[in-house]
Amino acid sequence: MTGYTISAYVICPVRGQGGNELLSGFIERIEKEGIKCHYPPRDVDQSSEGIDIVNAHLQAMMTSDLVMVWWDESSYGSHVDLGMALVASARGAKLVRLNEYNCKMHSYGAVLKQISTPAIINFKDDYDKALKIAAIAGIDRKETK
Repeated sequence: MTGYTISAYVICPVRGQGGNELLSGFIERIEKEGIKCHYPPRDVDQSSEGIDIVNAHLQAMMTSDLVMVWWDESSYGSHVDLGMALVASARGAKLVRLNEYNCKMHSYGAVLKQISTPAIINFKDDYDKALKIAAIAGIDRKETK
């Protein structure tokens, strides 16, 4: 697929995580379905000043139709991003949760479970979940590869 009609922001851990092969492979799959993803480890220089990183993420998220979340409670940057996602949601962005996790009842993880649609990915080329996310984003696709 060439042109993108839907944009998405991906909330995920960045520093000290050693990369997430499952998630980065899935981002490639989603982009094949016509969803342009802002993927922080790839799209923002994480060695910049903190405020520059946050501003870059904020700019990308506020222009996204969809916010996909790979939640890790230990990622402090994800806590900031989740706050921005609440604002994006209030302006119409859809929230999708990409992973399962355990959390306390009164935590950001619990809030995320309440406000998002689950589309738990199990492998990097998870075609069924890619189609589900495309459908959530408003892309009607029956047969794409």
